[in-house]
Amino acid sequence: MMIFRSYTKNLYSNIIGSLVREITSNCYDSHIMAKVNDPIVVRLNRDVTGPTLSFIDVGTGMSPEIIEEVYGIIFESTKRDNNDALGAYGIGSKTPLAYGNGSFFVTTRVNGIEYGYSIYAGQISPEIDLMYEKPTTEHNGTEVKVPIIEKDLSMFTQEINRQLYYFDNIIFEGFHELGFKNINNKYTIYHGKEFIYRTDEGNSLDPNIHICIGRVAYPINYTSLGLSSYGLNIPIAIKANIGDVDVTMNREALEYNESTRDFIIKKIDLIKKELMSMYEKQCSKIQTVEDYLIHLSGKSLLKIRKKDVLNITPIIYNQTKVKFANFKYDLLRPILDNTKIIECFYFYRTYGQRSSKYDDESNEVYKDTYLGVKKLVNGYSLQKDFVRKLIKQSYLASKHKRFYVFIKQPYTHDMDFMAETIAKKFGTTLTDEVKKEIIALYHETVSYVESYTMNYDSIIVPQAFIDLKKQKNKLKEYSKKILKVKYGNDFTGKRNYDTISIEKLSLFHGKIFYGTNDENDKIKSSHTIFKTVFGDKHIANIYDSKKTNKRGIMFLRTNPSNLKYIKLLRNSYHIDLFPVMMLRRKFTTLTESITIARIKQQYSDIDEYLRHKSFEKIDTEIAKANQTVVIEMEKLNKKVVDFSRIRIEKLLSDLRMTIDSDFPAQKEIDYLTNISKKNQPFFSLFNFNADNIRHNNTVQELLKKVLIK
Repeated sequence: MMIFRSYTKNLYSNIIGSLVREITSNCYDSHIMAKVNDPIVVRLNRDVTGPTLSFIDVGTGMSPEIIEEVYGIIFESTKRDNNDALGAYGIGSKTPLAYGNGSFFVTTRVNGIEYGYSIYAGQISPEIDLMYEKPTTEHNGTEVKVPIIEKDLSMFTQEINRQLYYFDNIIFEGFHELGFKNINNKYTIYHGKEFIYRTDEGNSLDPNIHICIGRVAYPINYTSLGLSSYGLNIPIAIKANIGDVDVTMNREALEYNESTRDFIIKKIDLIKKELMSMYEKQCSKIQTVEDYLIHLSGKSLLKIRKKDVLNITPIIYNQTKVKFANFKYDLLRPILDNTKIIECFYFYRTYGQRSSKYDDESNEVYKDTYLGVKKLVNGYSLQKDFVRKLIKQSYLASKHKRFYVFIKQPYTHDMDFMAETIAKKFGTTLTDEVKKEIIALYHETVSYVESYTMNYDSIIVPQAFIDLKKQKNKLKEYSKKILKVKYGNDFTGKRNYDTISIEKLSLFHGKIFYGTNDENDKIKSSHTIFKTVFGDKHIANIYDSKKTNKRGIMFLRTNPSNLKYIKLLRNSYHIDLFPVMMLRRKFTTLTESITIARIKQQYSDIDEYLRHKSFEKIDTEIAKANQTVVIEMEKLNKKVVDFSRIRIEKLLSDLRMTIDSDFPAQKEIDYLTNISKKNQPFFSLFNFNADNIRHNNTVQELLKKVLIK
């Protein structure tokens, strides 16, 4: 009894972690013996009695004899002499007996029969109760289901992450559904020759080199081995087979003996060499300066797979010892810096807005780096001597908030002097090999800059820009010119004019529609339509600084002699352009408004008797036509602008805008109009209100007899 109490209560210092590790290991061992590659399933369940954790394999299954041997006899193991299997002492299968109420369930299938067992701690040894036995067609395999105490759920998920860190080919089920997002299947295990690395961001097991025996990870207490952990802060595991090092009976820790120490020291040395070899193979792909500088930005990162990297700073902290097999600037590596290479061969000038602390990290801002040249969309380089041309500078400033011109250093015209100058600048002895590398670096840098910048010399300023520049210069020349104008709200023929200077008029940023005195009718019509459709909020009838924004609008007329000055303004347009520019989007609304205005007039001309809703007692066809007209008029009423139809048609006609309106109930209203005209002589004889139709049967009968259709 004392032996049983030992393994059930006192053997494990971390019973939850040991339970997870041991039962999962048994699943793997079963797959190894059955030679199957299917995944193990670890499933969190929510049963009626509470949470349970299942460990499911499709391995060999267990016959009743094996069940008795594995679970009924202390220290009995079927794998003691097998170094491929994770188990050894035979006590791992009993770990659930040391947790909670000391019971668990086993469902196993072997040779076409499924057995269900309840196993629990007895007084002297484990008790095994067979709950059922039945035929099955399912594959051999076993499910171990352990009842979980509610408060231990978080601890179980932590231990699953820790104990099964290097167990691959596992599927976790039920954890996300019950709110445990830290358990997932999104990880990859990389197997090197001497080490194992799990690519699982944010879920590192141990920041230092540790050891993985089979699939079980163990931390290394370097102090117990008389070793220092300095320079070993890399989150990888030493790859060890079962039997390479000794572990304690409960398999919770290493046995720190001499053979363990020798094994770990040897393995760490092999791992360092393997990582350095992998890193130098990665560095052998570096050929250009750009490759090298990109490498330096993540110089301690070893690419394990396409998207997975491992920081190996403790091993390659001294980059000068790393071999770059295909990099032709090996002697210059100590001085190759992202911020210094460009200035060796170029200086640059900035034009346009000055840089400020408020500039963002966009590709409009150059940060004085080699790699920064590639990101520029506003960089220019010279292949000849720099000759500044104001019109070209002005044009480029109009395209960019600021732009940069890269100009070669004067000493680059003499290769020998250039090499000497650069070697002296960095305190490097100028040997023939160093000189050769500096000249090669110059040619590569020039090619790089010219590839990612535009050729300043080849820029051709468009004629349209030149014309616009001339226009601006003329505008500046005539800025003091005083014009006599009449604003859009002054349609009188009086000769008194307002005066305004070109300079002041240029401050108005809205649209200016202009015309001569002979075009007064067009200006007047345009002004009226704009006011009708948009209101007069943005109309500037005199120069008004409050209406200088781009939404403002001004109508003015002047003498033909002043047109050449007004045309200098970029925001000035002849009055003929008003319909296209201002009414195109509103034209549908205008035509609908004109339609409803016309229909309202036509409908009001129809005799009131025909329009009355009680007319359905006289003639249902006429009443139905009337109802259709009323409904369609209501639909249009929601869209219209209120104005005089005749007036707006006249204005649009003046502007040569064709009105093509349509009314869905036009057929019905024409029908009513025709009947109204035919019966007008008869209706004129009535001297009572149309409302009387509803209550006067005599009138109703009379109308039925005399109505002409």
